[in-house]
Amino acid sequence: YGKARKLLKDKIIGVTVHNVEEAIEAEKLKADYIGVSPIFETKTKPDAGPAAGLRLIEEVKKAVKIPFVAIGGINLENINDVVKAGAKSAAVISAIVTKDDVEEECRKFIGVLRK
Repeated sequence: YGKARKLLKDKIIGVTVHNVEEAIEAEKLKADYIGVSPIFETKTKPDAGPAAGLRLIEEVKKAVKIPFVAIGGINLENINDVVKAGAKSAAVISAIVTKDDVEEECRKFIGVLRK
């Protein structure tokens, strides 16, 4: 991270974390945000490691003040649980880009989140 900050100076830099300790360390290093991953099993990134589950979202929310993005295996069936666990943002990849009508799938997510 330090090398990235020196190179990119005032650009926004995010750090992927897999546990609370890494989240705390990323915040200490002045990351602008963190990606908390993987929440659920994911096919998008086979080397992401084992799913951490919703509990990691809850723990990270309590441990750090910087913004974080939940990522990994998030879909229409579990997005509400991700939000209820404390995520204000989520990265959704395969649940959208693998669909024939990406725009319609995005609209479905918006509909679920607005309920």
